[in-house]
Amino acid sequence: MKNKEALQCPTFEDYYPGDEYVDIVGFTFYNRGKASYNRVRMAPQQIVNQKGRNTLNRIKKFNKPIFIDEVATTAIRYEDVYNAAKSREAYKTDSVKKNIRIRQLQHLMDAEFDILGFVYFNVDYTKGLTQKTIGEADRSAINLETKKIYPAILDVAHGTQQITKRNQLMKLF
Repeated sequence: MKNKEALQCPTFEDYYPGDEYVDIVGFTFYNRGKASYNRVRMAPQQIVNQKGRNTLNRIKKFNKPIFIDEVATTAIRYEDVYNAAKSREAYKTDSVKKNIRIRQLQHLMDAEFDILGFVYFNVDYTKGLTQKTIGEADRSAINLETKKIYPAILDVAHGTQQITKRNQLMKLF
């Protein structure tokens, strides 16, 4: 029988090459809704500090600036089990909840000085949910094709309170 350690999956810490090779560490997270199946929806603070994972605190132990290299949220959110018609309606009308989720990203950025910035994964796989979805539903905050714009993304990109702190950190590189 193999020992317990041999059966565990490697963690991101196992792949860290060492301080002499790393200037910035990054991670990815998404907030998924009910585009094509049931998912638990959490705020960014909950995702990065999820009990048992504690991703952000573990990354902070490297003592490096942090960058969120991919982040996004779907527009579709409701409490019931997945329902295609309900998902289509939410896609068309529910901009308030997506704006709230994007604002939660701003709160995370404002609270965590070590996070220098983020790349928002701005894509819409749904075709307005008129065709079969590929994976998750829309993640786009600005979609010129459907003329949907979630204004909270502009506040996150331009309005964080910690811009001075981040600029100071960036001068180190």
